[in-house]
Amino acid sequence: MPALRSNVFFVYGTLMRGRCRASAWPVRPTRVTAATVQGSLFDLGSYPGFMPNGDARVSGECWWFPDRDLPNVMRTIDQVEACRGRHDDEYARELIDCRLQNGFAQRAWVYCYRRDVSALTPIPANAKGLCAWTGTGELDAAERQATRLGLSEAGALRRPVR
Repeated sequence: MPALRSNVFFVYGTLMRGRCRASAWPVRPTRVTAATVQGSLFDLGSYPGFMPNGDARVSGECWWFPDRDLPNVMRTIDQVEACRGRHDDEYARELIDCRLQNGFAQRAWVYCYRRDVSALTPIPANAKGLCAWTGTGELDAAERQATRLGLSEAGALRRPVR
């Protein structure tokens, strides 16, 4: 039976190491490793959107956190992703099966895009057969101002990152 919870997050865009929101994590992970998931990836401009339906291999990272930090991590990253558990949220946090770089499987949380993508084209696979978001993740002026004020795009209060 698959795990109904996990202390691992799979990220594929702005929350990855070296990207504009990598500092949003409220605590340091105990481990970060390359991983892939099956689905579709879309370029939404300054950030990507992942959907678990699709046959592509989407590249990203798995971030591990101690169980004691999981409530804080979930609360904080849910706010960053404006994931409030409402039907009109842009993203929903779901469990997914990942393939780690060592070939092992790992159950992890992922933020799935929930808006209509019928007018969007999925990001195509690269020469290695992987879909990867190559955007810079640069925030526009409004997002930078919201970040300085401690707000996400949706107006959710961000917790200060230490």
